[in-house]
Amino acid sequence: MFFNCSQCGINVEAHEADGGKRLMCPSCNTTLQIPAPVVRSGLEIGAFVVDRLLGVGGMGQVWLANQVSMNRWVALKILVPSLTSNPDFVDRFIHEVRTTAKLVHPNIITVYDAGVDKGIYYMAVTYVDGTVLQKTLEHDNFPEIEALLIVRGVAEGLAYAWDKFKILHRDIKPENIMVDREGTPKLMDMGISKSLFEDSTLTMTGNIVGSPCYMSPEYARGDKNIDFRTDIYSLGATLYHMVTGHLPFDADNAMSVIAKVISDPLVPPDQVNTSLSEECSRLIQIMMSKNPDDRQRSWELLIKDINSAIAGEKPFELTAVKETVSKPEVSFSKTKQIQILKILLLGAVSLIVIMGVYIVAREKVISKPVPDNTAAELHAAFMAVSQEVEAMPSADAAGIDAIIGKWQLFIDKYHGYGKETGEHYIKTAEVNIGLLKKLRRNAGLMK
Repeated sequence: MFFNCSQCGINVEAHEADGGKRLMCPSCNTTLQIPAPVVRSGLEIGAFVVDRLLGVGGMGQVWLANQVSMNRWVALKILVPSLTSNPDFVDRFIHEVRTTAKLVHPNIITVYDAGVDKGIYYMAVTYVDGTVLQKTLEHDNFPEIEALLIVRGVAEGLAYAWDKFKILHRDIKPENIMVDREGTPKLMDMGISKSLFEDSTLTMTGNIVGSPCYMSPEYARGDKNIDFRTDIYSLGATLYHMVTGHLPFDADNAMSVIAKVISDPLVPPDQVNTSLSEECSRLIQIMMSKNPDDRQRSWELLIKDINSAIAGEKPFELTAVKETVSKPEVSFSKTKQIQILKILLLGAVSLIVIMGVYIVAREKVISKPVPDNTAAELHAAFMAVSQEVEAMPSADAAGIDAIIGKWQLFIDKYHGYGKETGEHYIKTAEVNIGLLKKLRRNAGLMK
């Protein structure tokens, strides 16, 4: 193979098998790294012979390959060469290997081998001859019982990961679930998972990663103490999509989706798909409760509730399921969205959606009119802060700190007001502070 010297530009000859090693340019004596060979059909990587490309993921390519010694097909995940010079990406790839290698369960993709060969970082996992749920959802929704059976299998895999290793997935969605030809669901991409026993800074240096349409409210807010219930929510959102053919919350951009996930009431799935059973609808609503305490309190309870829904029985009621429809809506100004997106892009990683989001909360109270002078004062104060946010000339460090201070003063003054007059205002202000801090951190502005 030949490659160009980065210093003098001459063609340098090297052996393909030496990819990743170093040599000296024969012309200018510059130390060069031999590039990894282009992955192609027939290339040997470790104990595997590459066959054909299966797809492209967030961190690299996935190839069908044959493990010659075992005479079996595997999915070979390969970190693209352009990322191997980035220590963060390499660390994340190694972390994915270590995390996934712990898990041996029929509903979780199994890791067979991993390593570096010819400068190529690779991981061999189970090859699933089947269909990704997202592909089916592009054409139609799933029959109720089939969807429940698939979700039950995924829940059993997640229960195993949590109960044995305290591992969260954190990116459950139809794109990460496959069903093989025997009908067994397989959960993929444990790469952004989080173990409570490990340093979470390994995962994208503290940034939120995941898919906003399926993300739990507490995870979207950037709460630190998340647990298995955030995965229950995401699995519920996936089930919602499967049985209705629609996303539970959708908007034109990720920021608006996050706002809806945090603040908007869930439209019951049996109102979207009127043929859906009441039992399945209530199951989903419990799984997707805004408050984690209102969801199933263990994976075992969730699996029991899924079995109940399959049998046509109502799930265990933790609380009143229906969300109040009198919660304030959240809207965004176009100018403010542009300002915020500019800051987010400073720390964006090109292949990962970083959900550091700030909600500009312009409240549109859609419930009953303000009943008394106290509530009128609270409403006016809230709107005043919202208007100051809208008028903020820039979203720099000083501006963000100033807005955080204004929302905190609002909370300090009105905290403790009755539920009917202040609960939604205080809660929204608290959400705004949390998201502002996340924005500041993602933009590299945190003191």
